[in-house]
Order: sequence, then structure tokens, then C-alpha cells
Amino acid sequence: MAGDLDAYTSWSPSPNFSSRTRSDDAAIVHTVESDLRDSLAVSLAGPDWFGSTKAGTSPHAIVGPVSRVGTVLRKFKSWAVGSPGNNITYNIEQTGRAAFTRAQWLTTEGLAQISNVALVIADWAKAKGATKPPTRGTRDELRRYANGENVGLRYYGHVDVTDTLGGTTHTDPGDQYPYDVLQAQINLHFGIGPTPTPVQEDDMPLNAADKAWIQTAITNTIRKEAGPAVWRTKLKGGFLNAGAGAALADVFTQVRKLRGQGK
Repeated sequence: MAGDLDAYTSWSPSPNFSSRTRSDDAAIVHTVESDLRDSLAVSLAGPDWFGSTKAGTSPHAIVGPVSRVGTVLRKFKSWAVGSPGNNITYNIEQTGRAAFTRAQWLTTEGLAQISNVALVIADWAKAKGATKPPTRGTRDELRRYANGENVGLRYYGHVDVTDTLGGTTHTDPGDQYPYDVLQAQINLHFGIGPTPTPVQEDDMPLNAADKAWIQTAITNTIRKEAGPAVWRTKLKGGFLNAGAGAALADVFTQVRKLRGQGK
């Protein structure tokens, strides 16, 4: 992952952008204040909202449980957090609401979406030369970065910009957004897995970070099994959603069949 469009499943350009005079070393996580649904991510990226001047706003990308839609190139500033924040940030919208509880974020669709947010953040960081995963920054770090200090690559919530830099009033992605799960997913893209915990009993429940790790591990395994051509044309971004009710063995069977057909 190194290019401007590598992390995106599609591209829907927005006219709402302008030139920047500072590097985007701060990624900002947003919510669009909608239901958590992939179709909304795709439609909001289109001509009825971010793809139109009538919106008057834009992210660099908008993410759903399946889709990762790019809207503004990273070299430009998107219009997402006002001034001075727009000039120094890379902005990622996602479906969902700031009022969501942690449990609402950690549904199957929610975990899939967080995994997509993590992939986009990891791609942004690697494109900027990072060899270690970016972490959630403190508000002091955001303030120092805005004042010209190099604090490294960090990600923040929209609310951190509101409370630190001003120019905006939003409080997304909310107090119960699972940043710990997001961080665990980002770490995976840099080869860092979750810290093992002692098993106390055979039926010990998995936590949210464990479930997200398993989902990513399955994704990577199937991508390897499928091969580049099948993954790119048939499976990328959608096979878990499409086959969520199928046994894993069936998924592998389908992958092998596609690969044997040369599709």
C-alpha cells in the first residue's frame, strides 16, 4: 500500500477541495450521522452529496462495512473540519452516529467498517513512509502539530479538532467509539498482532479486538489462496459480506473454483 488510491475500492471525485500549504500528518476519523450501512457510504460519495458543490463539504474518503470510496486526493485539503484544521488533516468519514454505544459499533457490520477505516489509515501512513503504526494522538499533540511541531503521524476524532483548534463544532465519532479496536486493526497492517491473554477456561469469550483480528487473518488467508487476479476482480472488499453465512470451507471451495477457471 503506497499509492493515493490503493486503499480505495472505488473513486468518486468531489469538487469540494482546495490546495494545502502544510503536510497532512493528522488523520481525522468522522461519522456522517447515518445508519451504519454500506449503501449510504457509496451514495453519499456520489453526486447527490459529497460529489456536488451543494454539499459544501468533503472528506478525502468515506468508508462503509464493504466500500472504501476516495473523494479528494491527499495532496489537496478536503473541507471537513474548518480552519485551520483542513490544511493539516487527512479526513475519513464513515457511516454511523456519534451517539452510538460501543455495542452498536461492535456489531458484525461495525467491525467490518472499523477494519476498513484501519486499512485506509494504514495506507495513508505507509504512503508517508511510516514503518510503525500511527497511534491516536493526544489533544496536546494536535495543538503542537497545528503550531508547526513535528509530533509524528497521529489520528484523532473530529471532536479533538473541535475542542483543540476550533473552526468546527462536531463531536463525532462519539465517546464510545472503539479506538482500541481500531488501533488493533491498524497494528495488523504493520505486522503487529494483539497481545495474548491467559486462557482461563475453554469457552472464554472473544473480545472485540480478537474478533477483528480473526476477521483480518481470514481475509489475508483467502486473499493469498485466491491469488492476485481473483482477489482483485472477484473478491476484494466484498467476499466476507457476501459469504457471511457460508462455512469457511465453502468459501475456500469457491475461491479454488474461481482460480481454476482463471477468473
